[in-house]
Amino acid sequence: MVKPKNVIQIVWGLLLMAAGIGVFLVLPGKMAQLAEAGRTDFYILFTRLCFYLIAILLVGGGAGKIIRHLAAKPEDDAPNPHQPLE
Repeated sequence: MVKPKNVIQIVWGLLLMAAGIGVFLVLPGKMAQLAEAGRTDFYILFTRLCFYLIAILLVGGGAGKIIRHLAAKPEDDAPNPHQPLE
């Protein structure tokens, strides 16, 4: 039986990844708008680097959450710390 907490963790990881991918896809258009607004090159470069960093962290965090969740052992198979080893 799948626990609701497990489903929530997977969905949260997928949403994080989707948000990061969304930032990657929207960023070129927004940078063009900044250039049209007459912003300096340094301002555009700094903004671009910050948003790419945010996107990388979102995608990496979502992927890490999904990988850690799928690689974890089920709680039923985990050894009991209070049970003596045989």
